[in-house]
Amino acid sequence: MGTNNNLGLTGIKRKVMIVDDSKFNLYLLKDMMEKAGYEVRTFTSGSQAITSAEKDPPDVILMDIIMPEIDGYEVCRRLKANDLLKDIPVIFLSANTDPFNRVKAFEVGGADYVPKPYNFEELEARVGLQLKLRQYQIELEEKNEELRQTLEQLEHAVQRLREMSVTDHLTQLANRRGIIEKIQNEIARYHRSKHKFSLIMCDIDHFKRINDTYGHECGDYILERIAALLKSSVRAVDSPARWGGEEFLLLLVETNYRGARVLAEKIRTKIASAQFDFKGNLLSVTMTFGVTEFDDHIGIDGNVANADQALYKGKERGRNCVVGFFQNQID
Repeated sequence: MGTNNNLGLTGIKRKVMIVDDSKFNLYLLKDMMEKAGYEVRTFTSGSQAITSAEKDPPDVILMDIIMPEIDGYEVCRRLKANDLLKDIPVIFLSANTDPFNRVKAFEVGGADYVPKPYNFEELEARVGLQLKLRQYQIELEEKNEELRQTLEQLEHAVQRLREMSVTDHLTQLANRRGIIEKIQNEIARYHRSKHKFSLIMCDIDHFKRINDTYGHECGDYILERIAALLKSSVRAVDSPARWGGEEFLLLLVETNYRGARVLAEKIRTKIASAQFDFKGNLLSVTMTFGVTEFDDHIGIDGNVANADQALYKGKERGRNCVVGFFQNQID
């Protein structure tokens, strides 16, 4: 007699709690369950059983229905209301064969209903079945948790890849793809609110000379420092980006042409007066700026081209200056 369900996943004996106000019934059932290899605890009081279960949850509970103080139905209700105990299978044992009592047993959360007098081998089989089902439930919950963690890790990885795809590795600013997405979002916001916004294209003057004289490591250092200066010079709602090479693009939300031009001049002055210490060499750089207010009729490419046109007009004028493109003409 007995099954291999009396050992848990860790090889420890499964714990069976028996609740019955009849000490004689407890003695017989306890003796049979222990011989079948289970660790058994017995209680004649439902409230005592609940207190014990809270301290040391059993694997399965065999519950009489008719008991003083609180009956088996109420004990089961309280167990099922406790997050720690709600998944413990409760098998009702009763001499009452009225279908109403069977239905009520399942309504309060019972896992099975065994009429008295019971055949012990059948009862043990039913206990074993509930333990198997509970074991499957635990394994399923563990697999679900593993799956949840895996999905969470994948989501983080996808998010990280997403961030990498729109971020310039060197400067940690938005890259070209990233700033285009931000401009697209701002266009959508413009259609809702009609708030104007502007673009500033800027380029480090004579950057090739820095690379040729001090090497690409120095060039990267200058790009990083310029990126930091640009980021610190705009609001949190604005978006500086590395457009490519030594060229940067600034998206200024809720900013008209005049406001953007004033800001570009402030940034130009700030950079021109800065000194950058690269391995003991104090370097100065200047930048040229092209400013335009976004024109919804010509799309992103057309507006970037306008800012670029103004930038290159500034190069023609001797660099280290701010030039605008406003109302279809160079300003």
